[in-house]
Amino acid sequence: MQMANFVTACLSLLLTCVSGLTMQQLPWNPDVSSSILEQPVTLSGNTAGAVTRTAGTSFLENSGRDMFMRTRQAQIQNLLSAEQTALISQEKAIEQIAAQQASLAQQQDELKRQEAMVDAQMGKNLAAFGTILSQTAESSSGGIKAQSRIRRVAEWLQKDWKEQLIIATLWGVIVIFFGAIYAAHFTYGYAQLRTEPLVTREGFSFGLCDGYSCDPDSRICCFSHFCLPIRWADTASSPKIGFITFWTGLFLYTIAAALNSISYGITGLICLVLAVMNRQQIRARYGMPNGTFSTFVADIAVWVCCIPCAAMQEALEVEFVDPRGMGKQNLLTSVMQQSMAGPRLSDASDASLLDQDRFLANERARQQGACC
Repeated sequence: MQMANFVTACLSLLLTCVSGLTMQQLPWNPDVSSSILEQPVTLSGNTAGAVTRTAGTSFLENSGRDMFMRTRQAQIQNLLSAEQTALISQEKAIEQIAAQQASLAQQQDELKRQEAMVDAQMGKNLAAFGTILSQTAESSSGGIKAQSRIRRVAEWLQKDWKEQLIIATLWGVIVIFFGAIYAAHFTYGYAQLRTEPLVTREGFSFGLCDGYSCDPDSRICCFSHFCLPIRWADTASSPKIGFITFWTGLFLYTIAAALNSISYGITGLICLVLAVMNRQQIRARYGMPNGTFSTFVADIAVWVCCIPCAAMQEALEVEFVDPRGMGKQNLLTSVMQQSMAGPRLSDASDASLLDQDRFLANERARQQGACC
């Protein structure tokens, strides 16, 4: 019993302390306090102890509940504060990310612009490099071509010159042989022309292509194409021209033409010089313009561009047109002086065209008749 009263007293004291603390925390309401104080409390000893224990237990339960609610509210407040702080941090992070994205976008634009500039510069550099490569290729190809030409020349120089000399000698012998046949069998007189030329002293009476008509026969055309040295020597040794004797002209022209490949064109220039000089001699004998720059250029061009045509034109002029100012006696003297130097050539007397054989035969017959 004493232990129970002691416990009751301790609980009462604890309840009083807790009530005091609670009253300090709760707001003061005078009406409620007065009503509570004014109410009479009349309890017996056992009842008072029971009431005191019940009230203490209820007060403890209410106090624990209040403390739990306050702790819960504090936790909720803490969670809300943490969430707000996290949201603010997230907003700041989002803003930073947005700023970084904007900066990255600007950097990407700048990189694209720089890339475009680099591409343009690379295009220019590639174009310049391509131009340099093409120029280098052209120069190298030109160098290769030059080297190939030099190599061909070296190969040409390394050829057996004895073989070429033998070929040239054989060709010269053949030409001389046919020259002898020509002098013996093809120098008979020409018939009268089917078409008379329009004789002029301003230039050649025959054209470059008139020989292809084979008027009066084909000897001039054939020998001009296939035996040019023979035809040229025949024209140059004509009594009307007197440029060179037949055999001398044939030897010179044949040797120069045969050695043309061995001499790398040097003797070919000798042939050209002989031909142009003979053509100038024909111009001088026939009273045509000669010795001028234009006539030299024209004669060189004719002999370079169409050699057979030039030979046919000169042969027709010499064979069928009388030179200016050459009379019958001068013509006879010239023929008699050169009759042994080359083949017999045709000539013209007075207004008619006569070959050399008929001209000499007529003169001999006239002299024999005068003696008788």
